[in-house]
Amino acid sequence: VGYIGYFRPEFFEHPELTKRKADAFEHFNDTTELTRLEKLFSEQRLHTQPKLSLDDVSAAVNRPARYVSYLINTYHHTNFHDYVNGWRVKEV
Repeated sequence: VGYIGYFRPEFFEHPELTKRKADAFEHFNDTTELTRLEKLFSEQRLHTQPKLSLDDVSAAVNRPARYVSYLINTYHHTNFHDYVNGWRVKEV
């Protein structure tokens, strides 16, 4: 299994799973939602709230938490906590 994973990583890719994830959010416009998310952090300084959670952010943008996580993971190549901490570092 390690040999296959190293020399043929595409063996473990399952196109149906990848497609399902993208299809689940196809009725949202990612560009618009990313802009809204970044405005929330830059203008309303949401990152200054202690114990900020993904659910708090998703409620603020009125989108599912899975979609907010998908946006951050896909377009910023990081997880939610690292994204928030990045904004906190910029603030300092």
